[in-house]
Amino acid sequence: MTLSERVKQRREELEMTLTQVAEKMGVSTSTVLRYESSNIENITAANLEKLAEALNVTPSYLMGWEEPDDLQEYLDTLHKRPEMKALFSLTKKATKADVEKAIRIIEALKGMD
Repeated sequence: MTLSERVKQRREELEMTLTQVAEKMGVSTSTVLRYESSNIENITAANLEKLAEALNVTPSYLMGWEEPDDLQEYLDTLHKRPEMKALFSLTKKATKADVEKAIRIIEALKGMD
């Protein structure tokens, strides 16, 4: 995955607009759009830091040098626990509202212990 793909994916995961990222970075919306569309070949270290901060990841993650810390833990859990894998599979096509409802149900069940 390229830097531009990681930027766009992460922005969408956070449900942020281009403008919101740009405001956090102190740059124009068109600059962020160029990062996402690979129209800027060389990003400065300072802007890479700002972009990573705006997207709540590390510069190394954006560059493809590392995965988020939690990712490997989640992958291990999905691999080791079939019930977690089944739960994850059920949520792939669920809406955000459906997932939030499921979280509330699970939290309520945990409170019954």
